[in-house]
Amino acid sequence: MRSIVLAVLAALVLAGCADDSGPKIPQPLSPQPTAAQMDPGLSVQFWKSPFNDVSEVERYTQRYAGIPGKAVTMLDFDWGNGVVLDSALANDVGVEFLGAIRLDKPGRYGFTALSNDGVRVMVGGVTVTEDGEPHPDRWSRPGHIEVAAAGWYPLRVLYYEKRGTAVLRLYWQQPGDAQMSVVPAAVLARKK
Repeated sequence: MRSIVLAVLAALVLAGCADDSGPKIPQPLSPQPTAAQMDPGLSVQFWKSPFNDVSEVERYTQRYAGIPGKAVTMLDFDWGNGVVLDSALANDVGVEFLGAIRLDKPGRYGFTALSNDGVRVMVGGVTVTEDGEPHPDRWSRPGHIEVAAAGWYPLRVLYYEKRGTAVLRLYWQQPGDAQMSVVPAAVLARKK
């Protein structure tokens, strides 16, 4: 039943993708990092607090030092009622994922997230999708960006789990693709 609900939600999300032209992202990271300067995956930091909106996680990242977690290779998680990553917390946890995403060709990219609870996804400093309030598993409104050049772009994802079950999956639609798919590990990295 859950897979049917998710498939219907995915179709609704994709239907909304055609309506939003999205902002232009000026340039990739300059200079572009070399493979020797990058490690696979995204860095992770945690904060413990009863968050009620993703904006509260943002404030915590600016005011308080986070607890470093183990790097993750991709954002494709369903923790159920369990502990979120290696935070030792199943509830009241905020997470910041930092790194870069490789966009291999110029054009229009779409992004959305399946989350429970709040999420904000930023590419090149631009918020591409957000669903900030507490909620059960649901898709964020898809957002789009136009990139003029291929390369590595800054990626930052804020997430929190308030109560109950926890999910975070990041999806994208590359130029020319008909559907959204989970962002693969091969395009996510962080500076050494």
